[in-house]
Amino acid sequence: MFLNRMSEPSKIEESLMTLVELGGRTAQEFGVGRVLGQILALLYFSEEEQSLDAIEQRLQLSKAAVSIASRDLEKLGLVQRVWKPNDRRSYYRSVENLGQALRHGVLQQIDSSMRDVEHVLTQVREQLDGSEPEEDAGTRDFLSSRINRAEELQQRTKRLLHSPLIKMLVR
Repeated sequence: MFLNRMSEPSKIEESLMTLVELGGRTAQEFGVGRVLGQILALLYFSEEEQSLDAIEQRLQLSKAAVSIASRDLEKLGLVQRVWKPNDRRSYYRSVENLGQALRHGVLQQIDSSMRDVEHVLTQVREQLDGSEPEEDAGTRDFLSSRINRAEELQQRTKRLLHSPLIKMLVR
C-alpha cells in the first residue's frame, strides 16, 4: 500500500520507491524508457489501481509522460485500464502474471522487430546483388559480408527468442 503523506516517508514507502526506481533503471537499461519501468513497478507494487493523476503526482512526472507511458504499457499487455463507476478518470493496474505478459507482449514486439530487420536485410542484399559490376566491388563485398554477419545474428536472436528456455523463464 502506498501512503500519501506529506511528512517524512515511512520505511515501507521508501522501500517501495526504491523498487520503483529499480524498475525505471532496469527498463532504461533494456532501452524501453525509464518512465515505463517506473510506472510498471509502481503499479505492480500497488495494492490498488492508480489514476493517471496519482501516478503523475507520485512519480513527479508530467501528465503527458504518464499518459503516453501508460498507453504504451497497455499496448504491451503489461498493465490494464480499469474503469470505476461514477469516476471519469482512467485507472491502471499491472497484470498479475508479468512473465506471461512479457512473453505475449514484449517478446512479440521483439519478434516483430526481428522480422523487420530480416526484411530490410533481404532488400539491401537484393539491391547489392543487382548493382552494376563496374560499381565499387570492394565496398559491395564488404557490405555483403557484413550483411551475412547481420543475418546470422538476426537468426540466432530469433532462435533464442523462440527457445524453450526463454519461454520457461517468462512463465
